[in-house]
Amino acid sequence: MAYLGNPTETIAVLQKYNFNFQKKFGQNFLIDPHVLDKIIDSAGITKEDCVLEIGPGIGTMTQYLAEAAREVVAVEIDKKLIPILEDTLSAYDNVTVINEDILKVDSFVNHQVDPVLMHQIGEAFAAHYKDCGVTKVVTIESSGIAPALMTALALNVPMIILKKQPSKVLNDNLYQTVITSFTKGTSYELTLSQQFINENDHVLIVDDFLANGEAATGAIRLLRKAHATIAGVGILIEKSFQPGRGKLMEQGIDVYSLARISKLGKDLIEFIPEEE
Repeated sequence: MAYLGNPTETIAVLQKYNFNFQKKFGQNFLIDPHVLDKIIDSAGITKEDCVLEIGPGIGTMTQYLAEAAREVVAVEIDKKLIPILEDTLSAYDNVTVINEDILKVDSFVNHQVDPVLMHQIGEAFAAHYKDCGVTKVVTIESSGIAPALMTALALNVPMIILKKQPSKVLNDNLYQTVITSFTKGTSYELTLSQQFINENDHVLIVDDFLANGEAATGAIRLLRKAHATIAGVGILIEKSFQPGRGKLMEQGIDVYSLARISKLGKDLIEFIPEEE
């Protein structure tokens, strides 16, 4: 049973490990069980859900999440908290703790891939879109491939990769559009073979980041050339202080992000606590 909502227990854990708060990580630990219960209730978490928690701290909220959800993936940047989490979460076999910076996706998405995390991310997207009649999952090479593949597996539908580079195999009957990346200051041509998409497809787009929304908008533009419809856009990490979400919602697109950053600066990351 979750016990860290009790201030006495929280203090005991901190003293046991001689833990010192680090300002650069913005560390604050909840010690009010009524607030914790309210958060869980408001989020509507059920035993069908896989929850991604960013910054579990000593595992206070994680304990409550583990008791409410089917699975919990907790990503913690502070390596000093990992032995504490191993202790406080030892009673829960449905929690996976990952010691990474959630913004450095090269360690688990686009260079080294964490298959357990990708599987759980895929299930989270699939759970959200399970009743939307998705026929294909689409992603842009290459960072979105791993989560998109796991999403397609969970939904039992094919996955399509939109190509950024000219293909030696795909030469005819192509849909193409140009995308400008404001982050990298470059433009590239996105390509989709006509044989893999048609007007009967209802497509879920999955990608790693959403910032200005150019990549997602370009993918939508390409799919609409085939007269396919869009079920939604699933994003691992969204920079909500940039205009991407707004651009997509103006087009009537459902945007589901697993993590939403409201503020990002030197030694500062603030997240939107739940989907709004």
